[in-house]
Amino acid sequence: MIFQDDITRIENIIYSCFESQSEERRHQLIPKVAKHILSAGGKRIRPYLALLIMSYSMKDTDFCDASLSICAAIELLHTATLLHDDVIDHSAYRRNIKTANKIWGNNTSILVGNNLFSKAFELIAKTKSYEIMETLARASSHITQAEIKQLTIIGQYNIEKKEYLSIIYGKTGALFEATAKIAAMWKKYRNASKWARLGRNIGILFQIKDDVLDYTSHNTGKKRFQDILERKTTLPLMILVENANSQEMHIIKEIFDSKRGVIAESKLDTIAHYMQKYQIVEKIPQYTKCYLDESIAILNDLNKNANSENAVLAIQECMSIVHHLSNFESA
Repeated sequence: MIFQDDITRIENIIYSCFESQSEERRHQLIPKVAKHILSAGGKRIRPYLALLIMSYSMKDTDFCDASLSICAAIELLHTATLLHDDVIDHSAYRRNIKTANKIWGNNTSILVGNNLFSKAFELIAKTKSYEIMETLARASSHITQAEIKQLTIIGQYNIEKKEYLSIIYGKTGALFEATAKIAAMWKKYRNASKWARLGRNIGILFQIKDDVLDYTSHNTGKKRFQDILERKTTLPLMILVENANSQEMHIIKEIFDSKRGVIAESKLDTIAHYMQKYQIVEKIPQYTKCYLDESIAILNDLNKNANSENAVLAIQECMSIVHHLSNFESA
């Protein structure tokens, strides 16, 4: 990853947000919980995407503190959603590390998450840009609406593709979209909407890949089949439902009728067998091709005006991200 030193500077800005809160003994819990989840790792793909887009117009890559603070605000907002997600999902581990809610309880996790939200908007307000603040606020609204919508369909295995896409756009795509748009607006690009569309596509591909990993990978830092254990329907299961026979559908229905988190290992193995039988992972690109194709078209168009080494590198790196997220066989 390029910009590794800048990512470190962004993390330092985030940590500095909590230093003043740790001066009083009674407030030490906020930095402790925040640092716990932030130090658990993570790809930092959102601030990385923002840096790439900002660098498109730069002669060098000496990012000012204000640019890095924007990236920090976006990562803070994302981290806040993780704290809340772990409470909603009753998660015990994230990236192989105990979740904050399991260590300090749900109340603390929710309140610290709220604090991270407020810190994100404190940082973004320093841009003094109404449009940038509105863009981040709108993304935050999309996230909460999508989470609520997902709660209302827990236990339903026959949801429509349109509904699924609406949820993953809100949960993930909206913040990627906002990240790209904010970076472009900050650099005063005339084509901010084009960058925003690219960000939206990257976010949707990112979430679909994560949903596929839930069924295929043993190294994601969370329990395999976590989505199905929580009776959440994602694209792999939706494709399975389209292909399964009546006997197989009976097993799927039994799983979704089970109590949350209480599903026999043998039934999970059966679902894994069905996934292989119908080559579900191999079918995923049929559903994601439109996002890949549009992203490539956007980047090729942007590449026409790439008149510096940094611009060319930014386009190449964005192209690499898009292709990686569209490769589900590596999931």
